[in-house]
Amino acid sequence: MGKDAVLLVEGNDDLHVISGLLKYHQFPQVFEIKEQGGIDNLLQTVPVQIKGSNIRAIGLVVDADLNLTARWQSLRAVLRAAGYEIPDAPVAGGLVIAAENLPAIGVWLMPDNSLPGMLEGTPTRAAVLRIDAWG
Repeated sequence: MGKDAVLLVEGNDDLHVISGLLKYHQFPQVFEIKEQGGIDNLLQTVPVQIKGSNIRAIGLVVDADLNLTARWQSLRAVLRAAGYEIPDAPVAGGLVIAAENLPAIGVWLMPDNSLPGMLEGTPTRAAVLRIDAWG
């Protein structure tokens, strides 16, 4: 697609919810949305995307599911290994950070970065995504 920003989402439902929100709110899609086929695939894809030569920003939208802390720790481990300084706990409203010589990273745990759950279960809450902060 030639876009230098990418939003990685866990599954097809996440892709459709986010695409629908962007369309409804008439947000210009200046990034590519890539469905990853589950959290394990997403976690494996993140280092590859970080090393992408023309990627300037990467967003990660994942479901907190039943254990928000465990999900955060798995994301944190992958991002720390890539060279990012990631806080010990999720940040209210999502995390957007920049690191020298690395793409900007945005991380959102659905439904709201503080509760267990998933994007598809609470689409109205997803409308507060700070996609514009990194895109």
